[in-house]
Formats: sequence, C-alpha cells, structure tokens
Amino acid sequence: MEFEEDDVKILPALLEIDRYRLALGGKQYFDKSYDYHISVLKSPVPFKTGVDVSGQDFDNYDISVARAKYKYYFTDKERLLKKADSSIIKDKARILAELDYQ
Repeated sequence: MEFEEDDVKILPALLEIDRYRLALGGKQYFDKSYDYHISVLKSPVPFKTGVDVSGQDFDNYDISVARAKYKYYFTDKERLLKKADSSIIKDKARILAELDYQ
C-alpha cells in the first residue's frame, strides 16, 4: 500500500484460495469511495478475466467484467514479465526493501 494525498493506492497482490488464483489492486479514497480491480489468473474456467468493483460506499457499488489487468505481474515466464508495467514492479521492490522483507 502507498498513502498519497487523498487516497490509498493498493499495489497488486496475489491471493490463492483452493483452485483459484487472484490478483487484487486498486485505490481507496478517504471519502470512502473506491476503485478496485480483481484479476482471475487461475480457475476451473480456462481463461483469464477481470472484475472491476467501484462505488461511493460499501452499500452502493458497481461490478463489471473486464480484461485481467494484473496477469503479467505474477508469472514465472520472462516473456510475460516484460509486458508488465515496470513502475509497479519498482514500487513493490522499493516497499519490500524499506520493510526489510526477505
């Protein structure tokens, strides 16, 4: 997470539950509005997809199906890693270095 002037930026994070592999990220604003993206990277369904979740509060939200934005960040294949946004990878490495995470 990164705290900015009026929001909290949540860098893509990997979450694995049973046969599902998800990547989550987005922004949470201080006025309780939010804009998240969930990329479904591995599931019983044989393709990658994404879900955008946004809203003004947790009772009023919109869900829409989208392309998987974070499919390049959590792979072992060098060819796919080259397609990832390098600024997000650098931010993640910088935060891990500051936390002295092994």
